[in-house]
Amino acid sequence: MRGQFLDLQGGARSAEDIATTNELKTGVLLGAAVDMAAIIAETDDCVSQSLRAFALAAGHAFQIRDDFQDGPDMDPSVTGKDIGKDVGKSTFINTLGFDEARRRLMDHLHEADRCLTDAIGSKQGTRRFVGSLFGQGMAPVSAPRQPDYAVHH
Repeated sequence: MRGQFLDLQGGARSAEDIATTNELKTGVLLGAAVDMAAIIAETDDCVSQSLRAFALAAGHAFQIRDDFQDGPDMDPSVTGKDIGKDVGKSTFINTLGFDEARRRLMDHLHEADRCLTDAIGSKQGTRRFVGSLFGQGMAPVSAPRQPDYAVHH
């Protein structure tokens, strides 16, 4: 809830502030879910820590992907969300630019996959399922045609 509160406050924020908000919005929520799964499965501490790191990285990736889905080139019937809600809002895209936001998205996805592999090994079914979550409603991330993603300093 604190992350959502920070997100709704608006105004210019640094990349670090955006990352903190993203972690508090989605990373903590996913973290609670994997913590419960780890408790039910009675995993050891190493697996639990890897799952928690996975959840935080996946939460960051989810939020950045969500920002990309708000772009003017996205089709709401594909993404399942209204576009244009992030105009004027502090997002990685608006703050750091399209290319850096895309780089961070990919870094978080790679980190999430690494942590998930640390936790469950090479079980492809789970990794495919997680990969499909990030593929749903997401057109390939390509440079925007309109200047809505201008970098603000």
